[in-house]
Parts: sequence; C-alpha cells; structure tokens
Amino acid sequence: MNWTTITKLNVATIENTESLSFQINENKDFFRMINDYGNNSFTFDIMTGYEAISRIKESMEQVINQELQSDFRAQNNKNENSYADSTISVKSNNDCQGDLNG
Repeated sequence: MNWTTITKLNVATIENTESLSFQINENKDFFRMINDYGNNSFTFDIMTGYEAISRIKESMEQVINQELQSDFRAQNNKNENSYADSTISVKSNNDCQGDLNG
C-alpha cells in the first residue's frame, strides 16, 4: 500500500523530540500517524481517525483548561486580604492588582 505524507510535525516526548508523519493511503480511505523510525504507528479508516483526533483534541483542551483554571485560582488566592481599596476602609478581594509581593 502506498502512503502520501499530508503533514509532518515535531513533537516533544518524555525522552526527546520526535517527528510524526500524518499520511493517507492511495485510495484516501485510511490514514496513519507514524514516527520517523517506523516502529510506532496508528492506522485508522478516515472517519474513525477524524473522530479520534477530534476527541483527543477535546480531551487535551479540557486538561489544559483545568490546569489553567487551577493555576489562576492558586495565583488569586495567595493573599485572601489583598490591599485596601482607597475608597473603602475594608480589605477587598475584588481588585485587579492583588499583592505584587506575595
């Protein structure tokens, strides 16, 4: 079966950087992801592959968004009593500046 490379990407792995090729077969009914060494590959029919990539993308976005929200919450909760607003006499957590030294 002959394969044509659609695109090639460098991806970071635990050990190093590796190139991944996305290829489609001559009949355009299957595609595969294969590393440069050829020892790791995933072959899908075109619709299953499309659905798999879509679901992987959604899952990755969820993980990234959860991590960003967690970091944001941790950053904003460093000091529960942020600086006192000049117009009121109580400390406010509803400011946009927060504690720059905290």
